[in-house]
Amino acid sequence: MGIQTAMDRITESASIVEAMRAADDLAFEAGRDPGLRTLRVLSAALSADDDLAAIAAVHALAEMNDEEAGRLLSSLLSSPRPYIVEHAADALGRRPARPEAVGRLVRLVADGGFAGMLAQHTLEKWSGGAGELLAVALETACTGALPHDALARLVETMGLVRHPLVVRPLRAWASDGSAPPIVREAAVAALSVVNPPRSRRSKGSSSRAASSAISPASP
Repeated sequence: MGIQTAMDRITESASIVEAMRAADDLAFEAGRDPGLRTLRVLSAALSADDDLAAIAAVHALAEMNDEEAGRLLSSLLSSPRPYIVEHAADALGRRPARPEAVGRLVRLVADGGFAGMLAQHTLEKWSGGAGELLAVALETACTGALPHDALARLVETMGLVRHPLVVRPLRAWASDGSAPPIVREAAVAALSVVNPPRSRRSKGSSSRAASSAISPASP
């Protein structure tokens, strides 16, 4: 079909449903041909006035195995259009972690709202391969002067990262009697995910040991 033909189908669609179907074809074409021409077509759509085409371009960028496409997608987190920020925060979760995007995603989490939820979900997806980077970024962000609810959201996100580096600050907040209750509660909940209670771990260990004990011996 080609990237330009796929984009034309979106801009010429008679309905939102038709445009959404065409957006799937655009994403497919972008992944199939992640070259300079594709990047130009998507960049043009992002600069135009067609909102549906711009949103489709955001998600198509996520399908491109291309460094420049990754940088462009990350830069959209600073777009003046809130809906583009939301879709960029979501689309980044389908790519490997982008270090230049981490700070902006963390700020979105602190700000809350729908964009913050999408950003948090992407950070959770990235935690498997970039846990240390995310743990350091989140802890650093928590040292600033933040509203209590914003701090609680960052603390909650540290639990989703599930990296050993988050245990120490989470324990500090959970045991700090002067910390806002909402932050302490978030820290306790996060610790239950990162560092589950000993009884739960012991039960799992006991089950494995029992299973090993009743398994037939190897010949």
